[in-house]
Amino acid sequence: MARASYLLPLIVVLIHLRSLASSTSYGNLTAPSCHPDHAAALLQLKQSFLFDYSTNTLPSWEADTDCCLWEGVGCDSVSGQVTVLDLSGHGLYSYSLDRALFNLTSLQRLDLSKNDFGGSCIPAAGFERLSVNFYGQIPIVIGKLSSLISLDISSIHNIDGGDIDTLYNVVDSYSLLVLQEPSFETLVSNLTNLRELYLDAVDIASGGEDWARTLGKYVPHLQVLSMAYCRLVGPIHYSMSLLRSIEVINLKLNRISGVVPEFFADFLNLRVLQLSFNNLRGSFPPKIFQLKNLGVLDVPNNDQLSGNVPKFLYGSSLETLNLQDTLFSGVTLSYFGNLTSLTDLGIDGRSIFTEPPYFFVNKLDHISTLRLSSINFSWEVGSKFSWIGDLQSLTTLKLSDCYSTMTMSSWIGNLTNLRSLDIRYCDFIGPIPHSIGNLTTLEYLAISYCAFSGQLLSSVGNLRNLRFLQISYDFHGLSGPITPAIGHLNKLTVLILGDSSFSGRIPNTIANMTKLIFVDLSQNDLVGKIQNPIITLYLVIFELCMK
Repeated sequence: MARASYLLPLIVVLIHLRSLASSTSYGNLTAPSCHPDHAAALLQLKQSFLFDYSTNTLPSWEADTDCCLWEGVGCDSVSGQVTVLDLSGHGLYSYSLDRALFNLTSLQRLDLSKNDFGGSCIPAAGFERLSVNFYGQIPIVIGKLSSLISLDISSIHNIDGGDIDTLYNVVDSYSLLVLQEPSFETLVSNLTNLRELYLDAVDIASGGEDWARTLGKYVPHLQVLSMAYCRLVGPIHYSMSLLRSIEVINLKLNRISGVVPEFFADFLNLRVLQLSFNNLRGSFPPKIFQLKNLGVLDVPNNDQLSGNVPKFLYGSSLETLNLQDTLFSGVTLSYFGNLTSLTDLGIDGRSIFTEPPYFFVNKLDHISTLRLSSINFSWEVGSKFSWIGDLQSLTTLKLSDCYSTMTMSSWIGNLTNLRSLDIRYCDFIGPIPHSIGNLTTLEYLAISYCAFSGQLLSSVGNLRNLRFLQISYDFHGLSGPITPAIGHLNKLTVLILGDSSFSGRIPNTIANMTKLIFVDLSQNDLVGKIQNPIITLYLVIFELCMK
């Protein structure tokens, strides 16, 4: 829970800011006048709300005005019919969902998340695309919407496994969405027209191992399947081979076991395959690498998954390839030269076949994101990775679980196009390299769970484009005062320097950082207060523990 201590308040900030953004009217777009029947239906819907309990009174929803200009409403550019109703995050309350809503049969997108409608049902027809966020049990009536072609009831979108243990803690603490009764099978059994299914962070564990069999049986025309962090278990059943039109498979962050099915190589339209953070084992089917349309292959953090990386031919569509924390072997970096579309590469240092850098460095100039894990940066071995500093095209570098008996090399300062640098669970000794101050285009810098020591160098003040800075949870402990140069980071919105050994007074220059919305200086030996207009913002979280 240590890492969750700072992430959870940050999530609250982001949710709050999102709720402000969701108040923006769709009416800024050019559109004809609203259809009169639809305006009447919306006004009737407004009358059903008890605004004593709501955070928004929908002031733009007034009679004799164009409803296409109302907050949260979007209209067809030709007919003027309402096609979008987005009232998410408005804190609306009513005893029931007024039936006037059901007259808006032209709706293609409906988002009523983060409101309370007294557990009301949703109509069985009239909507083609549904995006609704609930809390707790998913309503059974969704399974009756037989005309649906797209269903999105995800609890969390764009889940990234980079901070997976914290994500587990956050999602567990909220218990956002579950599928028990109705079961997953009940939910999809009537949705035979479905083309897109998004259930990210919906707990489907109660269905056991039948989830893949259910998909093949009831929704064989699926093109997009996204079920990340659904607590799926068991192997991938052969019934899933019936999804012949599938283009996107996102099953990351689950507990899926067994092997990666050979039949995945028969999905000729497959563009995205994400299977990271599961319990997959055995040999990865080599024919999957040959799929011509495959653009994303993401299988890291399956520590029993093995395989060999082929010599790629020209013409591959691969843009993202991530094999970190697996048992893949024989990764020959010069082979990636034929992957001219490849921009995001993640590999495990233990799998790399050693070649002289001049064999491959000039063949990796199209890589913009590089993720490396389990790299040995010690002495002679470490010098074999100095080529990283020659990849001038890099905009993102992530180093994790690396080991070393020496200080971090200054080559990091050569990557002057970096916008994001993330170093975690690496045991470099000594100070953070002064050359990091050369990375003046950096917007995101995170150094956590490392073994750096010494003081926070003043060169950090050169990083004036930074918006996120985290240097925390240091094993040996960065110590001494926080450099006053940190006040030069006037674009910074998030500052996390917790769980280190910083001491002395909090620098007054932090008052210059007027865009801060989150500060964590906890678990240090600091004294003083922050004098900053930050307190006038909507939400400020500041933790300071005095030892």
